[in-house]
Amino acid sequence: MSDRPWPGRYFTLEELLVTRHKDQAMAQQMGAQGVRLALEALVVDLLDPLRAAIGRPIRVTSGYRSAVVNARAGGSDTSQHKKGEAADLQVPGWTDEQLYELWRRIGWGDLSHLPFGQCIFEDARPDEEGGAWLHFSLGAPWRRATNSGQRLTWAPGIGYRRFDTDPG
Repeated sequence: MSDRPWPGRYFTLEELLVTRHKDQAMAQQMGAQGVRLALEALVVDLLDPLRAAIGRPIRVTSGYRSAVVNARAGGSDTSQHKKGEAADLQVPGWTDEQLYELWRRIGWGDLSHLPFGQCIFEDARPDEEGGAWLHFSLGAPWRRATNSGQRLTWAPGIGYRRFDTDPG
């Protein structure tokens, strides 16, 4: 893919290309060539610093998504996943409440300095396994500066809610 070494300390490129859709594995690999710089920034600017700060492994459940994989996942047409600029993640062994507290730390606490575009606490969907997760994406210049730093939640039956102040 590239002769340049991968810059991540805690995350591999392969972790950011995983898909449940086995027939799309090659599309994931091929598409990643065009988004490698974004994936590198995602790891260096967001994922590695987050992992270092919490001192625990983080599992990426969805990183880069080809257009087909994104559609199958129900992703938005404008999803940053399609550009290699976003990852959904969980912290193995953590409860949904602990993950929610991490979302608050990123939004308003000691981790609010991270240059994120969106940080979304996504409550467990009824048809999904594994509980809640965080959607974490790059901010400016990858995402327009006016839309960076968004802190949202998503819950079944409620949808997305944006928060400008800490909901507590």
